[in-house]
Amino acid sequence: MRVHLNVPVFSSPSEAFGSASGLVNVATLPNQDSSFPWPQAWVQAKPQYLSSEQSLVASIGAVEGVPLVVLDGIVCWSREEARDCARFLEQTCGLFFDKYDIKGQSA
Repeated sequence: MRVHLNVPVFSSPSEAFGSASGLVNVATLPNQDSSFPWPQAWVQAKPQYLSSEQSLVASIGAVEGVPLVVLDGIVCWSREEARDCARFLEQTCGLFFDKYDIKGQSA
């Protein structure tokens, strides 16, 4: 099953860095408040970003008939780590990353 995924990324517990989005194949639709079922190859590549604590489903909706899954977000501990996470989500996971400016707006 393909789902449209939206993953906020934070550079600290209180600072939004950006968000990643795109289509991801999953075996089954996840449940709200449960962990997102990332592909195992991605989890093995960067377990610190895709751990169960970092992948909680905040909401599930739909966009043009495709399930939309929004995660609580991945919390990094610096802007450098958030940049690394963004590169990983784009290059390995094939998601589009939208980096925010300092005020939380799209850059």
